[in-house]
Amino acid sequence: MGLRFLQLNTNHSPRPQDLLLQHLAEWQLDISLVSEPYFVPSDREDWIADAKGLSAIIAPGLPLECRGILLVAVYLPPRRSAAAVEAGLDRLSAVLRQSSLPALIGGDFNAKSTAWGEDATDTRGELVLEWATASGLVVLNVGRVPTCVRPQGESIVDLTFASPSLASRVSGWQVLAESESFFRPPEHPV
Repeated sequence: MGLRFLQLNTNHSPRPQDLLLQHLAEWQLDISLVSEPYFVPSDREDWIADAKGLSAIIAPGLPLECRGILLVAVYLPPRRSAAAVEAGLDRLSAVLRQSSLPALIGGDFNAKSTAWGEDATDTRGELVLEWATASGLVVLNVGRVPTCVRPQGESIVDLTFASPSLASRVSGWQVLAESESFFRPPEHPV
């Protein structure tokens, strides 16, 4: 049986997070990678968050290491310098080097690249693509459906990367349009 997961940027809003929790139960999902969660409950063992609460992993009823996959949730804030983005990517590289497990990395990178469907590549997109290539990761985003829709425009900045051995097992990667937020969550069974 495959591993089913959902990736969502809640933009620190309660409604998308409520919808996420509803989908976890209704769709019997195993894992959720969350960027900018509205809150991270401290009394739940199935939630793991970074120190600042900017990204989280939810794994209801599933030990994170039982499937032999390294899961990483990412949030790179939009107004960071190139040096700060590089430092964040270097930390991700260190996490990848410390593990022999195939990796699945998802989150809001706030980066644009033609490699994942944008019309143009920005500086941050170049940095993220160089990092992914150097780390031996495959971008899972397919198509040109935006993951972020705002009055200012649409973009594909919520990304999913995987080790090649894991990427070959991913099927059904798609962006769901019904998140009731500006951010459309990618959903993918592994």
